[in-house]
Amino acid sequence: MDWTVKRRSLQKRGYQLLNLAGEGAFSKVYRVKREADGLICACKVSWDQVQWNRECILLQRIDRTSQPLFPQFYECWKEDGTYYLVMEYVAGQSLREFVLRRSRLSQRQTVEIGRSLAEGLAFLKERMDVLYRDLKAENVRICQNGQVKLIDFGCVCPLTDLGKARPEDFGRAGTPGYAAPEQLESDGIVGAYSDVYSIGRLLHYLVTGDDPCLPPMRKPPIRAYDRRLSRVFEQLLEECVRAEGRERPPEMRRVLQRLCRLKEKSSPRYVWEELCAACRRRSRPEYLFEKNIIRVKSDPLFRQ
Repeated sequence: MDWTVKRRSLQKRGYQLLNLAGEGAFSKVYRVKREADGLICACKVSWDQVQWNRECILLQRIDRTSQPLFPQFYECWKEDGTYYLVMEYVAGQSLREFVLRRSRLSQRQTVEIGRSLAEGLAFLKERMDVLYRDLKAENVRICQNGQVKLIDFGCVCPLTDLGKARPEDFGRAGTPGYAAPEQLESDGIVGAYSDVYSIGRLLHYLVTGDDPCLPPMRKPPIRAYDRRLSRVFEQLLEECVRAEGRERPPEMRRVLQRLCRLKEKSSPRYVWEELCAACRRRSRPEYLFEKNIIRVKSDPLFRQ
């Protein structure tokens, strides 16, 4: 479908075509301007009706809940065998770009991003009864205000009444390196534990900078890269990426709870309280105690 035809279809709906923002195997995403109010939007143009239908239905359902992780839905239509979906344009950069500019992220940044993603994926499973199936750094956007957004819902699939779905029912999906083994097997059965695997691989990438799509596919534990990282965080990620789904945390909600505990324990106030307790227990010299208190209290996040 050429540029002129897309422009004409969008103009009839009140949009001005600006430029190509991205593309995939079955769709392209354009930046468009809504002529009524000048709002910049994203328009996904797809040739896969099944994928388009799943995305439209899901985003319309999510929009009514005001879940902040997901882009806002505006409208959708089909014309001459082409399918259009207009939604919020997420300005900023992909999480992959964000990591490449920094080599890797701190544990605190990684846990914060992981908490936001786990909360949204738990929402999809518990409220929408779907699996995301394509969590990767390219599908996560960091907005200009620092907010995290999840984009591209073309691989979502509804769960059966048993909470599991067979790949042959919806087609195998996911990106090797991020996707759980069962997502890429012809007879694999996916479940909530499949998205758990993907978030484990993603968080490992954020905190180490080691691309999961590059060999070796089995990555060392995170403390092999930096011994200062938390053993508790390392254990969580190792559990998430186990080959067998039944050996991983069974639900994203469990991952979220453990990430929230990690976030709490990494806050300056928590560290300060732990230092106080440790110094009292061990009768450490007062000057060391005061030095650590000053270091922690100087952190701008101390007043959280």
